[in-house]
Order: sequence, then structure tokens, then C-alpha cells
Amino acid sequence: MRVINGAGAAALAAMASAALAQTPPPPMAPATVTPRDPLSIPGDNLPPPLANVVAPPPPPAAANAPRPAPPPQAPGPQMDVALAAIQAAIAKCAADGLKVGVAVTNQQGVIVAALRMDGASPNTVFNGLRKSLVALEFGVPSSEVQTRLRAGDFATLARIKPNMFAFAGAVPLVSKGQVIGAIGASGAMSRQDEACAAAGAAAVASRI
Repeated sequence: MRVINGAGAAALAAMASAALAQTPPPPMAPATVTPRDPLSIPGDNLPPPLANVVAPPPPPAAANAPRPAPPPQAPGPQMDVALAAIQAAIAKCAADGLKVGVAVTNQQGVIVAALRMDGASPNTVFNGLRKSLVALEFGVPSSEVQTRLRAGDFATLARIKPNMFAFAGAVPLVSKGQVIGAIGASGAMSRQDEACAAAGAAAVASRI
């Protein structure tokens, strides 16, 4: 066995240090986000990339610079109409002794308004929102979509997205033959939820 003396060991150490100094560190793997379970509202919408979060803010615009035009709004009920629909749905549920959360969305599935009755579970608004996305996508009450799925309708199944909750409880909001949003309720039995949502939609049918 060859023995390396002190001078040789020092030389090898110096060479190794030089090699390490010239070798760039391996690139960091991009941050990834694992999608959560489909029931984890509002975690369905994944957060922005980490690079966007830590990036410095853009410089402020000049004082006299024109402001960019606001993005066009998707068709849907105005907030006062959405609140009226929600109040009617809640009144129906309250009369039946039920405690629910109700959400109204526009044509893009963006929430317009939502309310939760005192004593209703915290997740009821989110589940009502999820049901409304089903009614919005298919243009029919979510109970009809649930029936199709139970019958093994694979074409319907292919259109179901992770943030949808395909149970009875939501109905579309229709204006001049066009679906412009939906209202969904959750917190009672599914059919009871849908009866409340339908009452809300009927209450504002002449205003949309």
C-alpha cells in the first residue's frame, strides 16, 4: 500500500478544494405544489409559483400615467341580485328548520356573494360554491348531473372537474336563455339544499 506523506496529502487537499471551488452548485429544483384532495376548498386553486411570490414589486407608475382599463366583467348577477337570491334561499331553509350556507357565482364560476346561516357548519358556503359550479357547467340542476353520474354516464363524468361537488343542491341562473351564473346551497339533505337554491333562483328570475 502506498503511503502519502504530509506534503502529498496537502497537495491533494488543495487540488480538491480548487475543483470544488470551480464546480457550480446544482440548480435548485423548482418549487412544486401537490394538488390537495378535491374536497379541500379553497385549496383547489393552487397558489402562485414561489418565484412570483418572492419577486420584488414593480416600480410605481408615474403620477400622470394613465391607469389600465379594468378587465371586462363576466356576465352574471349583480351583487344586490345575488344577495336577494341568497336571502330568499335562506328564508326557505329557515322556514323548513334548516341551517345552510349559500353561494352565487357568475358565468365564469367566480363567487359574487355568499352567506352562512347562524349555526351552519363552516364548510357549507364552500360546498354550496362547489355545487354551483356543477349547475353552471351543465346548465341544469346539480341533482340531474348526480343522476347521470349514478347511471354511469361517462361523458358527464369526463366534464367533472376537481373543484366540483356533484350532489343535489344547486341550480343555474338563466337570463334570456343564457346561463349567467348559479346558486348553490349546502348544510341540509341534498334535495333540501336544492329546494332552497331553487327558491332563491325563482325569487330573482325577473331581475336577471
